Amino acid sequence: MKNQAKMLRWIKKTNMHCRTTNSLVVQNRLLLGATEALQQCLLSERSKVAQLHASLQLLRDVNENLLLATIGFENQKKAAETENSHQTMFLSMLAHELRNPIASITVANNLMLRAKMCSPMAERMAGIVGRQALHLQRLVDDLLDVARINTGKISLQKTFTEFNDVINSALELSGHCLTLRRQIAVMDFPATSVLLFGDASRLAQLFSNLLINASKFSPTDSTIFLTASTHDSVLTVCVRDKGIGIASEDHLHIFDMFSQARNSSEFGTASGLGIGLALVKSIAELHDGSVSVTSEGIDCGSEFCVTLPLASAYSAAPSGSVALVIPGGLPGPNGVLSGT
Repeated sequence: MKNQAKMLRWIKKTNMHCRTTNSLVVQNRLLLGATEALQQCLLSERSKVAQLHASLQLLRDVNENLLLATIGFENQKKAAETENSHQTMFLSMLAHELRNPIASITVANNLMLRAKMCSPMAERMAGIVGRQALHLQRLVDDLLDVARINTGKISLQKTFTEFNDVINSALELSGHCLTLRRQIAVMDFPATSVLLFGDASRLAQLFSNLLINASKFSPTDSTIFLTASTHDSVLTVCVRDKGIGIASEDHLHIFDMFSQARNSSEFGTASGLGIGLALVKSIAELHDGSVSVTSEGIDCGSEFCVTLPLASAYSAAPSGSVALVIPGGLPGPNGVLSGT
């Protein structure tokens, strides 16, 4: 009996030790699992840290490249500005140098025509020389204006002036081109007088450039339409032709300096230097106005519209300006000017 009791006690102790061992084994496995999970977590975090460092390094590289690109762009910009300044200076010097010989040619040609000592053939040749000298003079004047605008040295003598007087001057400046191509300018203006505040000669240059541009790229014996209307203290003047038109991709650059429509070289007349429309835009903006172009495409004609503030939009003339009120002039509303 005593041996059996001892045996039972030993069995109980053994069972207890087994349960304790089993519990320790389970706990050890759990601990190992937690350790492995922690190691995996640490590896994941280390991977994330490594990726973060790689991303930071990439950002540093990108920032450095961006900085270098910015410095390069600034250098290129300064170089372009310097080159543009040199080009402007060259154009100005060239224009000044050309003015004197052109003036001498014009004077000599006029003397020959007045003397009437030439044969009919010589008179016709003298007429050609006179027209070409006038064309060269306009190109030289445009080059000088380009130089003045680029250097900010263009000055405006603003006064109160009648729109009709501005158009009369513009027609005088562009009349030779209309006459040469036997074209007619049909005008539709407001019945009442329209007063502007601006530089009359520059505004006449603006509209004459538009008329010459329309004439140059329109067929002979064609009609150019010039309309004007007022609304909310703004004058809108449009010059419309039935000429070669402008492709849609050229609309954005048509007012850039030295820019020309791609189809202009295919037309029979000389396309010029691409200065006239750029001067139109500059003069309009100097008068707080704007210019836009519309065309349905090649061979569909084009329309240039200029907006200018009326004199009523100015409460008073700026200091130093001279206020002039000029009576209404010709042409009146619905006027027609023939180039013949």
